[in-house]
Amino acid sequence: MHIDMVLVKVPRVNMAVLLKEKKVVVKSNKKVIKKVSKIRKFVKKKLKNKKRN
Repeated sequence: MHIDMVLVKVPRVNMAVLLKEKKVVVKSNKKVIKKVSKIRKFVKKKLKNKKRN
């Protein structure tokens, strides 16, 4: 849930950095929401390693 919120706010490049700092932003843009589905798949792979923390 939190991860999706972060994706909506942050572009792909800054996404990894944001996840490392564990900052959760609850702002959403309709345009970006469409990209979330693609980004979500991309992040899940990298999140598996950081999900434990």
